[in-house]
This record gives sequence, structure tokens and C-alpha cells, in this order.
Amino acid sequence: MFPIHDSVADARDRSRVPKISVVMPACNAEHTIEQSVRSGLSQTFQDLELIAVDDGSRDGTLAVLGRISDPRLRVLSVAQAGPSRARNVGLEAARGELVAFLDADDVWLPNKLTAQVEALESHRDASVAYSWTDYIDERGQRTDGRCHVTCNGDVLAPLLHGNFLSNGSSPLIYTQAVRDAGAFDESLHACEDWDLWLRLAAHHRFVCVATPHVLYRRTSSSQSCDFALMAETASVVIERACRRAAPLLQRDSAMTYSLFYRELAARALEVGRGPEGGRASYGTLAWSVRSLWRAVRQAPRSTLADPRTRETVRGIVTACVRIPRPA
Repeated sequence: MFPIHDSVADARDRSRVPKISVVMPACNAEHTIEQSVRSGLSQTFQDLELIAVDDGSRDGTLAVLGRISDPRLRVLSVAQAGPSRARNVGLEAARGELVAFLDADDVWLPNKLTAQVEALESHRDASVAYSWTDYIDERGQRTDGRCHVTCNGDVLAPLLHGNFLSNGSSPLIYTQAVRDAGAFDESLHACEDWDLWLRLAAHHRFVCVATPHVLYRRTSSSQSCDFALMAETASVVIERACRRAAPLLQRDSAMTYSLFYRELAARALEVGRGPEGGRASYGTLAWSVRSLWRAVRQAPRSTLADPRTRETVRGIVTACVRIPRPA
């Protein structure tokens, strides 16, 4: 690790410890990173530093960062090793009592950090505050997607049933709690945020800010569309979490797997009936069918009774009828 650009070079700035460290991993993000950085720096809560960690970008990411003039911005660089390594490098450099992670294609609404700091101050027993999430497309336009789930206190059981934080850009966490939990697992290439939230939930209480403060970018090229990788990695995360959990939660592992596969089936359907069409759509729809079948095998009665299952089945049938057949 070495600094490419560190705009906190003034000794007076270095001696001032910010309340919050915002860590942003970035790899080939030249088209989105400026908006993401500015959404972090323009927070109503101003006592922060933003540490952007360039993960071996080969585009103009570093040039974009170099044009942003703000004494709170620091830019570090690592050889390309994945977002978990980049986040951990930023975490090692973080000076704040609290840390938040902001992906280089996501956007925060201005009051995000203020609302979360207030939530932690009014819930002294909590170590993690998270906000609701709305989804945006590659153009930054809001879609119909959202994750508005409210869970407070001991959230391990509901978090095992699904990553209700939705993404890595949502929570604000006490820095020491993240370090004590072991930070991000660099061996995971997907679901690494869910894995860390589960480890935190095993020992810490959460508080929800029931307002959408995070705009999470989902596109057909997002990591969440690599369904094989998501399924493989989620199995590792779920197995580990269930092994660490109390016996009562361990007995619920089949439901955990089933709920994950239901979500994966819905996501594959969303991509499969998108604007791509043609051969790619058949591939993603096949993933939707496969995932739904896995959900049924894990928890038949619950899956078949779930209204989302019926909605997914209807969507699969409709998409198969409407999409153009390959030549």
C-alpha cells in the first residue's frame, strides 16, 4: 500500500481526528466515483474523512479523484486484489471512532450520516446503525427496487434469513467493533458484506434508521448478477454463520438456504426479463428456475406458500413466452 494522493497533507489536518472515516473501494469507476465521493463529502455531518482506495484501476479513476479538492479526501492505492482487500486497507488507515463504507458507484443522501450518528447516540447499546436502501440503474435513476426492512437489537436470526442491509454502503459502525470482528474476509469474492454483518450481529446490537438514505446501483453487469458466484459464496457464508450460531438457529439452516435461493430466483428473473433479451435472457431465466427449485428442496412448504414464489413463477412463464427465440 502507498499513497497516490493524500490531500490531508497539512500537519494541522493530520492532527485532527475525525469522528467518522468513510472508506470507498474503487476499481475502474471513473464514470460514477465523482458522484459517489461528492455524496460522501456533502453530508450534513461534516466531521469526517473519506479514504478512497484505488484497487488497481486501469481507467481514469485516479484522475477523477485528483480533480476533487477537499482536505478531507485521502486517496490510497493497492495492487488489484478485490473490494474486500481495498476496504480492509482503508479500515487500517481509518482514524475515526466510527466507520462507514461507500461503494464507488453508490450514492448517499445528504442526511445519512447525521441520522445514523443520532441513532447510535440515542441507542447506546447498539454498535451498528443502518438505513433503508432504494435502488438505482446505471443512469442513476431510481427503479422500483428497494430494501426497507426494519430490525433492531439482536438481529442475528433475521439477518441469517437474508441480508436486510442489502449492500455494503448502508451501515455506520464503531470502528473497533469492525476490527474486533475480523474486518472483511478477503477469501470471499461475493457476499463479503453479509458475512461481516453476520459476524457483527453475533456480538453487537443493531439500530435501524427507517428512512432511505442509500441509493444502491444495480445493473446487469453488477456482481450480484454473477449467479454462480453468488450461490457458491452464499453457501460458504451461510454454513459458517450457522456453525457459529446457537443450536436453535442451526436447526433453521434449511430456511436460510431456501430464502436465499428465493431471492436469487427473483433477481435472476429481474435480469432475465430486462432489456437484454435473446440468449442472455434464457441463461438468466434458467438460473431463476434452478434457484427456485433449490429453494423448494430446502423448505418445500414455506417456499410454495410464499407469495413471492408465485410471483416469480408467473414472471418466469411470462418471460419465456415473450422473449425472442434465438435464431
